[in-house]
Amino acid sequence: MAARDILAVAAALFLVASLLRWGRDGRRLTPASRTWAIVGLLFGAVSAWLRWQGAG
Repeated sequence: MAARDILAVAAALFLVASLLRWGRDGRRLTPASRTWAIVGLLFGAVSAWLRWQGAG
């Protein structure tokens, strides 16, 4: 499995974790849910960049 695919799966998991945390916190954006979302977005961006570059 290529790194870009692993990062894409990890990004999806982090974003789901962010949504679960956001829901658990009464639909308020807390530092924890924001951190999960940022990590998910970073992993997604790196995965997209690797896919665009044809690397991974």
